[in-house]
Amino acid sequence: MSKIISAFLVFTLCFFSSLKTASAIDDGIYTGVFKMIYGHGHSTSKKGDTGVFEFHITNNKILKIKTPDIVGWNRNAIRYFFKINSTTNELSGYCSVSDASNGSTYNVELKGIFINKKFAGEGKVMATSPESVLLNKFVFEDIN
Repeated sequence: MSKIISAFLVFTLCFFSSLKTASAIDDGIYTGVFKMIYGHGHSTSKKGDTGVFEFHITNNKILKIKTPDIVGWNRNAIRYFFKINSTTNELSGYCSVSDASNGSTYNVELKGIFINKKFAGEGKVMATSPESVLLNKFVFEDIN
């Protein structure tokens, strides 16, 4: 009888431990279509501007974010400090961007959720140097 109980406990433990990893986000590229809802006067982006972020994800971590719509983005030095909840696929955190062309640095804060290779949520850009100021706010929409 103890062998049956032990086998059942091992089976139950294996079953529930496999459920944790089953809902982790898949590796690949996720797309977020954003629209500016606020643009500071010193920003090159204005309210109503649109664009695309491509999130490159491996092992539940963002390795790179690309965007063809922001001039110079892909040439900047970027450090990523994002967390993806593997149970809910929710993203939170920021990336720190150093723009060598003008000597400024800023943080891009994002929060939202990944659904079917798409991203829905919101974000903002905060200048951190030479001064601290909110530059942009935007929403990710059109997840269909």
